[in-house]
Amino acid sequence: MALAEALAAGKLAGAGLDVHEEEPLPTDHPLRDMHNVIITPHSAFYTEEAVEGARRQTCENIVRIFNGKEPFNRVV
Repeated sequence: MALAEALAAGKLAGAGLDVHEEEPLPTDHPLRDMHNVIITPHSAFYTEEAVEGARRQTCENIVRIFNGKEPFNRVV
């Protein structure tokens, strides 16, 4: 609710959300009615390009680790 209050008070210009404390976001949640909020399902990333990029980054990290280098990222 703090986000909704900050948006309503003009402390934030807008918000884009794809992960919510409660999934799915309840239909009566105030964020759903705000014109400056974009809400997408948690699977919004899922495109052919995104999956291909994730696979490529995973392979690049594996090669880096086998070559004794740090991976580009350590997201698990």
